Amino acid sequence: ISSGMLELDRQAAAKHSFNLRLLQTSMEDLSMLPAAHFDLVIHPVSTCYVREIVPVYQQVARVLRENGLYVSQHKTPAN
Repeated sequence: ISSGMLELDRQAAAKHSFNLRLLQTSMEDLSMLPAAHFDLVIHPVSTCYVREIVPVYQQVARVLRENGLYVSQHKTPAN
């Protein structure tokens, strides 16, 4: 959601010559992405910041291709 973080992503991509398409949105609404489009979805300790996790999982399931890989990192309850 952060435009500042997206700017850092743009800078890192340019530095390493990566071609990225960056979207400013919530992980709870990926409706702008086509269904069954991605082979890999990664959530690096981000799902702990949403109120309801089910919509996130539904969106990931929709955009992930059959036999795709979903990696979701979580913090421990102590955090």
